Amino acid sequence: PFEVPPQQEKEFLYYVPPLTTEDMFIERVQISMRPGSHHFIIYTFDDIPNVLLPEPYTIRDLHDGYGNYYQENILAMLFHKFVTGTQWPALDYHFPPGVALRVPPDFGFDLNSHYPNYTDEVIIGEVFTNIHTIPLSDVEHVAEILMLNNTDFSLPPNAVTTLERTYMYNEVLDASGLDPEADLIYIFQLFSHAHEHMLRFDIELVDATGESELIYSALDWEHPPILEINPPLILDHGQGLKMVVTFDNWTDDFLNFGLLSVDEMMIIFGYVYTD
Repeated sequence: PFEVPPQQEKEFLYYVPPLTTEDMFIERVQISMRPGSHHFIIYTFDDIPNVLLPEPYTIRDLHDGYGNYYQENILAMLFHKFVTGTQWPALDYHFPPGVALRVPPDFGFDLNSHYPNYTDEVIIGEVFTNIHTIPLSDVEHVAEILMLNNTDFSLPPNAVTTLERTYMYNEVLDASGLDPEADLIYIFQLFSHAHEHMLRFDIELVDATGESELIYSALDWEHPPILEINPPLILDHGQGLKMVVTFDNWTDDFLNFGLLSVDEMMIIFGYVYTD
């Protein structure tokens, strides 16, 4: 358990070194959090320089509670690779039968907890998580992580603004680290991530002609729905995913991408695999 001071936000990272010398294949994730959490995310790293690899088992605050960032703790985030996470107080997610998420043994897990506290009392944050694995012999499809992150936006003050960003087939392949020669992408989970100014977050399937079909909507920024797609949604060449997000910036300042709950984000998360 950790304290979150009044009228502040506490967001930190906590690095757990590799748990094995072989690939891990995750088939189930359980997360449980005390009330008040904004999110909990498990990251790993992608080719982080040794000089930036965090000290294990040490809390690394991202800022002082008021948005003044500690750059030495922010730098490692440039090499983060999403593994799993949730904004819900409790999550128990099973991958489809025969599907497992591969996590290589090069790096461990960087745990990210975020608790805002805009009350006048100290609150207590606490997170538990379990990761269940299976042997490679039980894996029929190796899943990869889908993360489409639009950081290039600015929301004008005292205005409702709708933003769009489309990621076509090759961009989805590249963002997920999938084989660039893959013929089809199978998407079996989707969910959105934004902050308190979000009014609506839609994800649309776009075809080669530019026509689109709505496949996901979130109206609650704190608890966005997790869309489990069975059978998987098949993304072919010429198709893509478009996020259409409406924000209400009721403040007197421009809002941009940022880590605080009073900043904004525009992200699609999910899981995919190829044949």
